[in-house]
Amino acid sequence: KGHVFVVNQNSIHGFKNVESLEFFNIMYDVKILLNTNPDLRKISGFQSLFVLEPIYCKSSRFQSKMQISDENIKYVNNLLDLAYLEFMGKSQGYQTVTQSFFHILVVFLSREYTKVNNECSVKILQLADAVVYIEENFTSPLSVDFLASKAYMSPRHFIRVFKESYGTTPMEYVNSLRLDYATRLLASGNNTVTQVALQSGFTDPNYFARIFKKKYSVTPSQYLSKSF
Repeated sequence: KGHVFVVNQNSIHGFKNVESLEFFNIMYDVKILLNTNPDLRKISGFQSLFVLEPIYCKSSRFQSKMQISDENIKYVNNLLDLAYLEFMGKSQGYQTVTQSFFHILVVFLSREYTKVNNECSVKILQLADAVVYIEENFTSPLSVDFLASKAYMSPRHFIRVFKESYGTTPMEYVNSLRLDYATRLLASGNNTVTQVALQSGFTDPNYFARIFKKKYSVTPSQYLSKSF
């Protein structure tokens, strides 16, 4: 009772001993969720429950399973009931209100995950803390060795686990955040390309220009000129 699982798309899953089973199944698009709430990336519980645990749950045999209290079950049920009533009622603005209740649920569960205390969940949270650190400090100087120490892993193990979880290396992840931030600075038109490179965390403007063009197919200067 009170178990909470997040399962990735295209994952085969099912239940045994379903007599008297009651569960809520919520399907969502993680890209839409993050695009409307980028702040979620900075919550270690979100990175743990919604990103990392679905990958590790099979290999760990759900050892990190999250279980909320009876009191919290009532709170979650109330949120779901309110979201369902809004969705079914379809009054003006119902989509915004329905999504808002879902976002509250996601943050609540993310916070609760940090209270799960077992060896598997602790390891997941340690990696999540390193990812959150990246999200909050990507414009600062960062190294794999430093980030690995935040996750209490060796650099080699950290790179392997990170790539398995996020589909990219730690420094590629950092550079992606920096480039996204750079596009916003360029679009503002208040900075030169060199200033944007430095403010985004790149110490070498030439390197910045190379990887910027590789990702966006235009140079930073061309992007800057198209912004006006």
